Amino acid sequence: MSTISDKFDFVQESLKSLGWRKATLIVIAVGVLLRIGAYVNGSALFLDEAMTGLNIRHRSFSGLLQPLDYHQIAPIGWLLLHKVLLNMWSTVEYSLRLPAVVCSIATLFTMYALAKRHFQIDTTFFVVAIISLLPVALTYSIAAKPYSTDIFLSTLLIFLTLDLLSRPQINITTIIPLGMIGTLSIPFSFPIVVILASSGAGLALKVTLQRDWKNLLPLMVMGAIWLTVFLYIYLTFHNQPSSVVSWMRGSAW
Repeated sequence: MSTISDKFDFVQESLKSLGWRKATLIVIAVGVLLRIGAYVNGSALFLDEAMTGLNIRHRSFSGLLQPLDYHQIAPIGWLLLHKVLLNMWSTVEYSLRLPAVVCSIATLFTMYALAKRHFQIDTTFFVVAIISLLPVALTYSIAAKPYSTDIFLSTLLIFLTLDLLSRPQINITTIIPLGMIGTLSIPFSFPIVVILASSGAGLALKVTLQRDWKNLLPLMVMGAIWLTVFLYIYLTFHNQPSSVVSWMRGSAW
């Protein structure tokens, strides 16, 4: 009787004969097609999507800056982007889900670039296969919720951070892409602040261990900009009384 280990070895040998890189690209292509197929299929919005969509459809741009109805909460940048798309393209399911499917597909290529740079080619295949074909990833790849945006922005920022950490030296020129993308990401994702905090701390630690004090200042400025943008958005828009907070405290938490 064959064991799980035997089956895994068989899969590995089969993939070696095909070529790990080709197999990885095939998996990415399948993941892209599955996402496009699910998007084109245009299935009905599930409950949370529909409740978020009602807020976006029936509120003005300024209205989306206020606490949402139906126990919903979402980043302000994400909400405003979807309002623009809904105004341009009145088909609700397709307009609300377009950013999700684009971010989900972009994540496949970003994850491939990240894994290829830091892992062996066989490990890269399995990393990409998981995020391409995992059922829960496919389910939420077209959802009109911020999850796909969160994953894409997190993956992109981790890629940029690891690229900086692998360089012999960090300076103001090399941190500009990370600083700009990090700043622009804050209005579009709640959990991105955790990624940015970890990124900034890791880079600051590297510079400190190298005693490269002159390049510590640009990192501190970048971190201060991130913190300022986050605090402004949080204190101005998300620190208001909201039904979703009381509902989560009473029913979910």
